[in-house]
Amino acid sequence: MTRVALLIAVTLIGQAGADSKVPPIGPHGVGAVTIGADAQTVYEAFAADRRSLVDLGHEGQLSPALFLRFGSLTQRDGIVAELAPERGQMVVWRIQVRDPAFKTLKGIGVGSTVGQLRAAYKPGQVIAGEGAVALGVDELSASFVLDQKGPESARLAGVRTAGDVPDAARIVSVLLTRNEPPDAALRVTDQDLKSVTVAMTREGLCGSALPDPQDVAQCPTYSVTLTGDGTVRYEGRVGVRTLGARTHQVSAEEVRALVDEFMAARFFTLRERYDSVPLPDGLVHVQFHGVRTVLTLSVGGKKKTVTDFYGTPVSVLRLGRRVDEVADSRRYTGRRD
Repeated sequence: MTRVALLIAVTLIGQAGADSKVPPIGPHGVGAVTIGADAQTVYEAFAADRRSLVDLGHEGQLSPALFLRFGSLTQRDGIVAELAPERGQMVVWRIQVRDPAFKTLKGIGVGSTVGQLRAAYKPGQVIAGEGAVALGVDELSASFVLDQKGPESARLAGVRTAGDVPDAARIVSVLLTRNEPPDAALRVTDQDLKSVTVAMTREGLCGSALPDPQDVAQCPTYSVTLTGDGTVRYEGRVGVRTLGARTHQVSAEEVRALVDEFMAARFFTLRERYDSVPLPDGLVHVQFHGVRTVLTLSVGGKKKTVTDFYGTPVSVLRLGRRVDEVADSRRYTGRRD
């Protein structure tokens, strides 16, 4: 009788599901939550009281994500699986680990120090963005986000290399991403740079226009084009301070770096249009008003255009922002959004 009860208990434990244990942080995920996994499959792997579908609101856009809890853990957002459309379905494109209970196989996680991280791995570059400072570890395809409110916050400001980060700085979250280098065949050579064109058009689709086309209270319509020699061509139409055409110069190296960012975002593999978000419950979320952004990259004989209106991956939204930054379009638009 005792053996029968034991067998039943073991069987039940084995069937408890993906959320029954605390798995280690791996190079591409945590347990059943992996980069590229189908969102519906991940959603169904967790009991109803251990999953929540939320909107993170990145860049002012709908940014669906799943808050997930493993085993007996109580932190609601211990694992955050960020979702994005890919090949006609929602998939996990990035994972945030916020619960200190999760560790890598070498014992590094939230609460660990940079000194402990260095002893276990070889941090590569300092990654700064979205108001955060992190250390990248290629071996894990992970970024270890550092505490900017603790005792070492002053020393983190303005750090440029991994060696500048103090050992005492602590990790507040771990970010797992897809680690795919740009296609070597698409790297920008000096010859290719001469023919590079990066173009962006922002078109306001917000309803009625205001009487003054230079009133920035309305949605903007303008375009910028950068060429490989650093020439920037701007044309403002509505909702910007400067109407008409303007031209100025930036450095060719800034344009090259911008193209590298497009490559890192796998621009040539993206869908041609983003205008809706399929949700794990089968519904589709759409938007009818906003600013439509059209990005076009021409390099090395290849050309790709991506239209962003709604449900666009955050990496693509950042590309639009980077085009504005490199082109310094704000000098003409007078806008801060």
